[in-house]
Amino acid sequence: MIPQVLGSKLYLTHRLRLEQRDVDDQDFRNRFRYFVALNYPFNQDSLAKGAIYLSLYNELFINLERNIGNDRRVDYFDRNRTYLALGYSLTDTIRLQFGYMHQESDDLGKGQLQFNLFHRF
Repeated sequence: MIPQVLGSKLYLTHRLRLEQRDVDDQDFRNRFRYFVALNYPFNQDSLAKGAIYLSLYNELFINLERNIGNDRRVDYFDRNRTYLALGYSLTDTIRLQFGYMHQESDDLGKGQLQFNLFHRF
């Protein structure tokens, strides 16, 4: 993860992943993922204990091979996830979030409510 602070209280996080996947009935596959998150505290300048904040993220999944075996192919675009939540920092290292994530792929779009607990060591 690559943390970044813009201005006095806009917290960004970037994450890049290269996944090697062994999917049932398919050839071994590679996938690239890029994640960017934004946290913005409303009532103080940091995400320390007592912060109430807005959390947004987007994650893009890209297939690095199109051929998946047995003369089958997939698109390079795999999926995209977008998330919006409100959060509260219980302590300096534990945060709670409640929000909505929408996931979009070639043939399916679906949403789900999420309750998350984050702990930083």
